[in-house]
Amino acid sequence: MTEAKILIVEDESIVALNLQNRLKSLGYGVAGVAASGEDAVKRCGEVQPDLVLMDIMLQGEMDGIGAAERIRKNYDVPVVYLTAYADDVTLDRAKMTEPFGYILKPFEVKEIRTTVEIALYKHKMERMLRESEERYMRTVNGANDGIWDWDLLANTVYYSPRWKAIFGFEDSEIGTSSDEWLSRVHPEDRAGLDMEISRHVEGVTSHLDAEFRIITKDGSPRWASVRAITVKSPGGKAIRLAGSLTDIHRRRQAEELLLHIAEFDTVSELANEALFLERLWETSHNNQRYAIIRVSLPAFAEEYRVHGPATANALLAPVGQILLEIFPVGLCARLYGGEFVILIPGLESADGAHSLSQKAVAAIESRLKLKSQAGCAIAERGSDCNEVVLQAGRF
Repeated sequence: MTEAKILIVEDESIVALNLQNRLKSLGYGVAGVAASGEDAVKRCGEVQPDLVLMDIMLQGEMDGIGAAERIRKNYDVPVVYLTAYADDVTLDRAKMTEPFGYILKPFEVKEIRTTVEIALYKHKMERMLRESEERYMRTVNGANDGIWDWDLLANTVYYSPRWKAIFGFEDSEIGTSSDEWLSRVHPEDRAGLDMEISRHVEGVTSHLDAEFRIITKDGSPRWASVRAITVKSPGGKAIRLAGSLTDIHRRRQAEELLLHIAEFDTVSELANEALFLERLWETSHNNQRYAIIRVSLPAFAEEYRVHGPATANALLAPVGQILLEIFPVGLCARLYGGEFVILIPGLESADGAHSLSQKAVAAIESRLKLKSQAGCAIAERGSDCNEVVLQAGRF
């Protein structure tokens, strides 16, 4: 039997004593007896009972309903009303205080035990649920990820405040429609995301895991990652889809920067030797003919020897810009030092390649006042790539 402490609020002493004896016979502890609403609120704060049995019709300025309302606001204690009769207006007031039950006078022992046990259990379950919800909300509000929960049957979605903030929106600016999310997905990523969602909802994949860009409030795209799982009905149909959304924009920017560094020369902003050799191999196997143009800047070696790498490197970016202007089709790359190379798939004319190489020399000299040399070579499919590059460098 439970040993719950119960506070009795009853202004008729004989009824209060009778109720006190019955509670003790049932194995409950009596935390005290109060005869007025004011005293009930005070005693509740002092003894912290597990439950209050509250007579609705109390004498004084504060009746049982007023006391129950104060107790509900100030203390987490369930209230069960004691009543013999009450008019409709009084009962409506009583309902507003969210009581955990009613016991009718005169009391029956069985009724007291049943009502008290149900009230204690209901209050325990509600408190556990409330604590669980509070832990969930603390997790949601404290997490860097945005949380979302999609009711697939009603087609409504809960988006956490963090979910909205990732994309620059205030809490009130995003509703509960799935379009609030999907309509903002970058057009190039929408089809892929839709397919991943459909595959998971249909049970093809065990979980949803996708990366995409979303258009933020200011109109700029931002990378995000979504992970989710479905909740299914007893029949196996997906009825909810819930998960998290993570801002991965900085990570994707870092990855793109690392990829750029891996393939491009940071000084000239042209392709580096590794990317050039990869494209050269692909071109030599996929094109009937292609051209290689070599451009050499002798001043680089002298500047490096006399003034150091910083001064020498300052020559490279302007040269790279000129080469990109003259060779909009093809791949411009820096091999090393002041040596540049241009790969042009499909260029079959040696005269055309020579004319372009001399155009580059003239532009470098006229605009940068630097002497340069250039050579070219035309290669057939399957030619030795290294030999073609060397041939183009024989000025």
